[in-house]
Order: sequence, then structure tokens, then C-alpha cells
Amino acid sequence: MWKGPLAALVGVFLMSVKVMAAPEITGNETELAAMLNGVEKTVEIQVAVTQPIQTESSRVTLVVNSEAEKLAAALSDNRQQRNSLVTKMKQAGISEEAIKQSKFSSVPEYGMFGDEPKSYQVSNLVHIHVLNEEQMIAVAHLADTSPAVRFVESQPVVGDIQKIKQALLARAMTDAMTRVTFYEEKLGVSLTPSSFKEAYTQVRPIRTTKTDRKFASLDAYPKSNALGAWEQTLELTITYRLGAIR
Repeated sequence: MWKGPLAALVGVFLMSVKVMAAPEITGNETELAAMLNGVEKTVEIQVAVTQPIQTESSRVTLVVNSEAEKLAAALSDNRQQRNSLVTKMKQAGISEEAIKQSKFSSVPEYGMFGDEPKSYQVSNLVHIHVLNEEQMIAVAHLADTSPAVRFVESQPVVGDIQKIKQALLARAMTDAMTRVTFYEEKLGVSLTPSSFKEAYTQVRPIRTTKTDRKFASLDAYPKSNALGAWEQTLELTITYRLGAIR
């Protein structure tokens, strides 16, 4: 028989084992079946549908960067760079109304020691409404050949996106209901919808990374994709309550 501190330690250990033990389910097959029959059983049906988007135009965003020791010099250089960019785009057939410029941002660059900035960086976004493949190639060429210009993003201009989503949802629902009917007939069960989740995504061919903002040459892409081979995708997940086998 253990006594003193050793007995207390053994007692604590035995209590811990008892607390951590998994609950035990006992009973015969009939009793267990009756207990499990009350647990709600659910199944999920997932459907994915895709529809190409007709892209007749695109909104391209470029950023113009300048750096100089003085803020005024950086601002002046940035303006000259943007004016030159706009002139070249107009020569490529892009109207001045299709070119929009945002407000500039300035970031001072400090040295390792001292409170005075050693230089200033000025950035300005330029948004271009591109109407065709030739204009897209011209903008891409400017981004490729201008050290101060970087590509940011390209967004398609499409029709009524809500109508596209509604059409996708109708297709997905039809597919899901077809599966439900098939499962009910073949498996002899009843499926009652309890919840659903919609996830819409757009897929585009041109991608950039944070470390490489330089616009990739369009020579690597089919000419028909110059404005972006966009697709709208819907992933529909429906949860059903599984009814008793008939």
C-alpha cells in the first residue's frame, strides 16, 4: 500500500486517466440503431459551371514612377513622363478622353542616418480604356519599353454581369436538381435542401506578381486573347438532409 506523497501522486494520475478517457457507448444493435436514427444525416452536392465572357474593351492601369533628390524635381519629372506617355498613346489611336490620371503619391526615402530624406519617389496611376487589340498592344509596348512605367492590372469591360451570374446559377441549379432526382430514384432516399453556398470567380490569362510588375509581352499570348480571355465561374454547394430509405 502506497502512503504519503506517493499515494497522493498515484491518486492524481488515476483521476487524470479517468477524466481523459473517451466516453463509452453501450447497448445492443437495436438500441444503437435507435440512437443513431435521431442524428441528422446530410450530404453535399457540388456543381461547377463556367461561361466565357465577351470582352469588347478593357480598363488597363499603369503606374508612372519618378525619383529625385528634391520633391519638386520628382514631381516635374513625373509630369513629363506622363505627358510623354499620353502623347504616345494618342499617336497610337487612343483618345484623350480614354486616358484618366489619378492623384500622385509621394514617398520620401531616408538614409541609414539622419532625419532628412535623401530622395523622393513620386508615383501616379494612369487608367486607359482600351477598345481593341491594337490599342492593347500599343499600351503593352509602352510599358515594356519605358523604364518609368509599370503595368498594374487589366480589368475587362463586359455587359450586365448580374445577368451572366443569373444564367450561371440557373444552369447550376438545373444540374444539381438532375443529380438529386437521379440519387433519389437509384438509391431510394429523399433529399431535402437545407443550405447552399455560391462562389463566383473570374479567370484571366494575364497575371503579374508583386516582385515583377513589368507587363509581359503579348507575343506569348494568342492574338485573340489580347483583351483577356475571361471566364466567369460559379461553384454551387447545396447541403441536403438525407431522408429515410423508402
